[in-house]
Amino acid sequence: MTSERSQLLVNRDQICRLYGVWSEMPEDKPRRALDPLALGAPLLPNLALLKALPDGFQYDLVGERVSELSNAFHRGATASVEKETARRPDLFRQMRAVARTRQPGARFAALDNPSGYRPRYFSMILPLSIDGGTARDLLLGVWPLPACAGSGEEMPEDDVASVPQFIDSLRCERRASPKTVMCRIAFGEESLASR
Repeated sequence: MTSERSQLLVNRDQICRLYGVWSEMPEDKPRRALDPLALGAPLLPNLALLKALPDGFQYDLVGERVSELSNAFHRGATASVEKETARRPDLFRQMRAVARTRQPGARFAALDNPSGYRPRYFSMILPLSIDGGTARDLLLGVWPLPACAGSGEEMPEDDVASVPQFIDSLRCERRASPKTVMCRIAFGEESLASR
């Protein structure tokens, strides 16, 4: 997971922003309170909104990067026990767990495609509309991970144990990384320097 985590740092601002917007919502996380302007345009292609059904979920809205991962992710599509047992059992299991526990979930995984290509991705699932026993809606964020060059070995799938701690660690890594700043040098010219 270490190499995948370093690849994920490219998207850490989006991941942290999504979690921040979700955590600042009212306690019952009503779907109607989700503000697309607060999320920002760069994040929207990575998101999907799902409505809970008695036996699964329906994709109400699907961003273009999410739909690029699999043709099964499109508006109006459903994810149910019968469909998902063969295709994406772990993602479906996690969506059901997030709806049941009303706690966020995240994982590093791969999707099975008929072509045999297994694109790697990071997903974060956040519960919405949690004023009852289970979440009635889910907010799914998906970020494709670049393939490791020369790596022919299968990367294990890995659940994130604690999403709040994971987000805190991403935020700490952001603060610790070098920042590019403008500084003045001889003759009044400007250049970029890391500090």
